[in-house]
Amino acid sequence: MIPETATPTRPLTGRAVTVRMVRVDRCHRLDTRGLRRGGVFKKPAGTMWTVIWQRPFPVLMRCRLVESDGQLCLGILNASQASAGEDAPLAQRLLLQSVPCRYGGRRWYFRCECGARRRVLHLVPEASRFACRGCTPLTYESRQCHRDRWYQGIWHPLALMQRMVADLGSRSPRRKLRAMWRCDPQAVIEAIRKDLEARALAQRGEGTARV
Repeated sequence: MIPETATPTRPLTGRAVTVRMVRVDRCHRLDTRGLRRGGVFKKPAGTMWTVIWQRPFPVLMRCRLVESDGQLCLGILNASQASAGEDAPLAQRLLLQSVPCRYGGRRWYFRCECGARRRVLHLVPEASRFACRGCTPLTYESRQCHRDRWYQGIWHPLALMQRMVADLGSRSPRRKLRAMWRCDPQAVIEAIRKDLEARALAQRGEGTARV
């Protein structure tokens, strides 16, 4: 029997990882930005399509746009109902809401079951419903492996290098500029300065020619 004067054991504090939670990269995600880029919100209500995920675990999902009480919803069918028709019952109904942007267009969000407005919803392994990070105990890889020597010394720098190489070979000027900034920020600043000077000289030349 422990005496009353004994000092209780101090709990682990700080950055100690006491419980391994599910990581975000091991879950499937529904992103309204990807749906908007795919033209989903421009389709009429009742449109159905199939989503197939192979990683991190295989999932076959059937989605359908549903209009209920004047509101647009995203209906999700189970994997067993992926080949069902339009009258099949929905396993989950996600409310969609849009907000007007300042320069035109609209920004879409999911309304989670907890009432929060989220752009991304996650499907945890061995779960049947999408939810936000506030409803599911999710975390990021860097928060779980910040004290791992293999992660900090080898894996994470190698992943950054691979991402940088992919950005340099991308067609997007923004991704190229980001990769160049990571390699040599001073070179990026010098390139931007030269580009601005060249544009200023070109504008001066056009103005002189017009006069």
